[in-house]
Amino acid sequence: MNARPLSLRPDHRRRPRRLQRIAFALLALLVLTRPTAQSAERAAELGTDPAKTPASAPLVIDPPKLRTQLQKVALRVPQADSVAAAPYPALQQALAAGRLDDARALAATAVDSTTRSHGERDPRSVDARLNRAVVSLESGEVRLAGEQFTAVIDEASAIGGLRAPQLETAWYGLGMSLLAAGNPADAERAFAAALQQRRINAGLHTQDQVGYLDAMTLTARSRSRLDLADGFQLRRIELAERLYGDASIERAEAAQVLADWYSSTGRHREALQVQAYRLDILGRAFGRDDIRLVPALLDEALAYAEVVDNFRERPVAIQTRNGTIVQSTEQPLNQALRLIRKHEPQLGAQERGQMLIRIGDVHWIQGDRKRALLAWQQARAADASSARRLAQPEPLEWPADWPQQAGIDAGGRLDVAFTVTDRGRVADIAVAEQTPAGDAAGKALATTLRRLLGRMSFRPALGRDRAESRADVHYRHLFQPSS
Repeated sequence: MNARPLSLRPDHRRRPRRLQRIAFALLALLVLTRPTAQSAERAAELGTDPAKTPASAPLVIDPPKLRTQLQKVALRVPQADSVAAAPYPALQQALAAGRLDDARALAATAVDSTTRSHGERDPRSVDARLNRAVVSLESGEVRLAGEQFTAVIDEASAIGGLRAPQLETAWYGLGMSLLAAGNPADAERAFAAALQQRRINAGLHTQDQVGYLDAMTLTARSRSRLDLADGFQLRRIELAERLYGDASIERAEAAQVLADWYSSTGRHREALQVQAYRLDILGRAFGRDDIRLVPALLDEALAYAEVVDNFRERPVAIQTRNGTIVQSTEQPLNQALRLIRKHEPQLGAQERGQMLIRIGDVHWIQGDRKRALLAWQQARAADASSARRLAQPEPLEWPADWPQQAGIDAGGRLDVAFTVTDRGRVADIAVAEQTPAGDAAGKALATTLRRLLGRMSFRPALGRDRAESRADVHYRHLFQPSS
């Protein structure tokens, strides 16, 4: 039998139950912050209260990004009999420490010494040229790095054929170079070639393929090919399902990445279904009363709130992947509050503060301003790092059609200034800087950003007693200038 859909209109028959839920939630929040009142007073005495600290510089909002970050291109360890083996630790240390001039010099010396000692067509010389390309990429010389990776691919293929050990890294490095240079279509083909090399070398189903699938997701999205990007993300979770058990943390982490992907592209129903799937995995891994379920419960509550926010006039009853019917944000939210109360002695101040921020975010998206502000004020009192975070506005949801940042060689830069009001809305949008000035591509981007910023919802800056407006917020975007 199908569950009754949640009615979004007032239902007087349900009022006692709703009041009971609200009372339960408020009681739980009040209990959480009793031990932290003294810490808030101490912070005020020490002068660390963010509400008393004037903003010394404009707040710059970071662009949206996936939870997972693309892995860096790794140096290749030289063979033991290579003349490049002895100086390799120094090269590794210089690159890790950001001493790029030293790294470039060491990489160039390795290429010269291996070519003289082993010959130009020796695999040990190809290893050295591969490492030189990695250093060029890390130094921001993306065009030079792309040429060097391409040369390594040609040389390694001629010497070692399809199984040449340098090919996987070289293809991935070429993809990163092309992506940084603003060429996502060719970058995607290079990442696909790196993935193919991984499968040739290690088999069809290995965890280390995940990085390539994430890279291909990014390139497909930057080309507005969500169908391809969805396929790459689904292959990612299918890989986790094949490799790990039903109650594995790795499978839950893969589900979290997929839910983030759906949320970032505006598919909130799909995100809710995957969040429920993730919660089911964690429940079987840890048990239903474990405090480690709280972040997943709050993510599920937030996903449901976003569904309702986007379909406010429609009844909402979501059937999840495992058959559960989610009909209210209150379901996961109340469960999270129950677990927080039960395990309160185990929670540190920072952990408690971050949970309270998330609870406030759920209420804010639901339109319940009072409960949101109550949760945020208590998070502010609970922990100094939470107070610092709440002192400035933060985006709660990015539009799915937000323009992608251009590559390193873009040449154009747009700085948009605006106000985030105490209601979390954007106002007074203006172009603070455009380089090159008057460029047609920059003007078109500015028009797009004005429209999208006007649709965004922020968590407002939080003062001692209330939410406050902040007028010095900036967003900076790189773009490809008109030719």
